[in-house]
Amino acid sequence: MHHVTKTELREPISSWAMAGIAAVIVGIAVLLAVIFVGLITKSHADSVASVSGVAITVLGFAITLIQLHRTETAASAANKAVGTVRADLGRYDTLTELTKAASTLQTVSEMHRDKKWAQLHERYSDVKRSLATVKAMHATMKAEHAGFLDSTAAELTEMDNYVEKFLNGQGVPEPDIASFNKSIYHQLDWLNEVSADIRSQVGMK
Repeated sequence: MHHVTKTELREPISSWAMAGIAAVIVGIAVLLAVIFVGLITKSHADSVASVSGVAITVLGFAITLIQLHRTETAASAANKAVGTVRADLGRYDTLTELTKAASTLQTVSEMHRDKKWAQLHERYSDVKRSLATVKAMHATMKAEHAGFLDSTAAELTEMDNYVEKFLNGQGVPEPDIASFNKSIYHQLDWLNEVSADIRSQVGMK
């Protein structure tokens, strides 16, 4: 989870901050002038008091501007942190779905070895549903990785159709277990690559 650091709170000086700094400089200059005038002519007490009032007002305004800038910067950092947390929650949900798909593919490879052809249709469908969910949840996925998911779904559909033909006695030989599982292992590699990429994005907005 992303934490707001002191570094993130240090943003480029805004126009508000520049105005505050300028106001401080002006205020200091006015105060120095007040001191100088007071030293040279003590008879103009009213003028000195008036100028002092202006200086205090300028300094107060400067302090207000700086405080507003700090509040604005903190709010911006907080909004950024909230955005990062929301993005991370979406990534964790996506990773959970990818893990589910990979686990089901492992089950599918075992069912191939055990020749449980009649039970495979639901497992193929489960994986394809998970892949569709992943694409819907992670719209900013790299085109290459979206292609991996599409290819996996397409290969599973081909396997499913072939198994159905075999079960219905439509003149096709029993599925080649080694060939089927070779495709499954490639698909698992693809899912692992997609998962690793998404994990590397955790903490980013």
